[in-house]
Amino acid sequence: MEPGLTVLLHQWQKGNEEAGAKFASHVYAELRQLARGLLARERSSAVSPSTLVHEVYLRLFGDGPIQLESRRHFFGVVLRAMRQFLVEEARRRQASKRGGGIEPLTLSGLDSWGVEPTPDLLDLDRGLERLALVDARKARVLELRYLAGCSVPEIGALLQLSPATVKRDLLFATAWLRRELGGDPVADLPV
Repeated sequence: MEPGLTVLLHQWQKGNEEAGAKFASHVYAELRQLARGLLARERSSAVSPSTLVHEVYLRLFGDGPIQLESRRHFFGVVLRAMRQFLVEEARRRQASKRGGGIEPLTLSGLDSWGVEPTPDLLDLDRGLERLALVDARKARVLELRYLAGCSVPEIGALLQLSPATVKRDLLFATAWLRRELGGDPVADLPV
């Protein structure tokens, strides 16, 4: 988000609807890319990226702007809302028939770390919630990497972390999640 967008966001929060429309048009492409990344990993979802963006936008901004501080805060709120929507959808599908028709959600890119878990979205969500209680930053790094599809440099820029810190956080969070989801022992992971 360019600096001008933060200004638009703050103007919108003060009641300027024109600033809100400009803000929405500028971030729409980024939101669709984020939605595509999430949906690519949740293959059993019947939701399109546009539908996910619109649903989350209405949930978050249907009654007007919410208090957001920065680009980082905005995308954090949006990603969390998207994840919650997809989890709710997965729970509805699961409740509608035995097994829920949920296909495994592969955490793409984990094989580069020597990890190959295939949790479904509900397991992944529960694991991320538990990890957030242990270390919120590491949960956020993992969420951005494997749900939003952000690269290490993108995560570093969003969270103001060095690439080395992002990689360390990914190693820890991945190992922690593998253990939580019943994967191989943590000691088997490369350092």
